[in-house]
Order: sequence, then C-alpha cells, then structure tokens
Amino acid sequence: VVLFSGGAPRGVDCPVADVMADLARGFGVPPSSILVETESHSTSENAARSARLLRGIGAGRLLLVTDRLHMPRAAGVFAREGFQ
Repeated sequence: VVLFSGGAPRGVDCPVADVMADLARGFGVPPSSILVETESHSTSENAARSARLLRGIGAGRLLLVTDRLHMPRAAGVFAREGFQ
C-alpha cells in the first residue's frame, strides 16, 4: 500500500496528495493499492491524519519517503504516532 499525504496549498484547488496519487497511477500502481490523505497542511497533520488511515489497515511499520531536509522532522512525528 502506498499512502500519499498533503492538502492543497493556499490558493490552489488541488491537494498535493491527489497529484502524487495520479502520478503513481500513471506509473502503474494499482488504484486498490493507493491511500490518499488530502486535509493536512503541516508535517504534524500529515502524520496524525495518515495514522488514522494506516491504523485502519493494520500498518505498524512504514517506509517514509520525503526530501532529506524534511526527513528528521517527518520521521519524528510519525514515530510519535507510534510507527517504526
């Protein structure tokens, strides 16, 4: 399962997560393997809102993908949500 997380930036109608999910589908990722969280506007919100979806499918361990400068903060908030 691949989860894409991120809301729409101010002044933009399309959430970032929807754009990433569309790109993944274009590369052949089956729609049934994609989860999308489109309401978050911060790293903390990304983790909290994603956690609800991930717990719903029984996930406990993640492969977190983000840029290298953002990784320490993202890893920290997902760890606080209880994920490895």
